[in-house]
Amino acid sequence: MAQLFSLGIIARMDTEHSYPRLPSKFGPKVAALPECSYGAVRVTLVLADGRRIRDVIIGADAICKIGQKLIQSESDLDFLVADISDIER
Repeated sequence: MAQLFSLGIIARMDTEHSYPRLPSKFGPKVAALPECSYGAVRVTLVLADGRRIRDVIIGADAICKIGQKLIQSESDLDFLVADISDIER
């Protein structure tokens, strides 16, 4: 019974939040980077306009955190995921 309850919480969280996913072309590059914590990777995003977004935590191909700010949807970003042109360590 507790297992079903926890699954319900997970399902609810997934529908409430749509963490911004990285374009799939970056998957292999992110997977090759060393983990910083529990499978997460800390990167710098390079945007098409030349900006660099530092201290970005990527987990399961999704942007989870930038600096101290938790990211729960693309509306939490001040850029579009489509504008990511590269990822650096």
